[in-house]
Amino acid sequence: MKKKSKIMIILIIAILTIILFINQVNATQVINPDSYKPDSQSDVTGATSFLNMANKLIGIVQIVGSIISVIALILIGIKYIVGSVEERAEYKKTLKPYLIGAIMVFAITNLLAIIQNVVTSF
Repeated sequence: MKKKSKIMIILIIAILTIILFINQVNATQVINPDSYKPDSQSDVTGATSFLNMANKLIGIVQIVGSIISVIALILIGIKYIVGSVEERAEYKKTLKPYLIGAIMVFAITNLLAIIQNVVTSF
């Protein structure tokens, strides 16, 4: 019985994977790729609007992440100061995940900002 259920689960996963990765194309016209002439102004406008949106998004994530990190650090610090000796040991354990999360928030947003600056400089 267990062997049949394992086989069924594997088959279901395989079928779902195949279904999810099937691409359906409904093209009605055949266009010669050599005759395509892109409008250079629309490409620049699209890239500029995307970069402006990316700048705003990175700024929002940086500000919100910084505010949440500082508030969480203040709360952990207050609990650490007010708590007993046993509670202080527990807060030291909760401080490690906080620091990892805070570093990730600051590192990821700053890394995105650096990548964006490098891309726009070219």
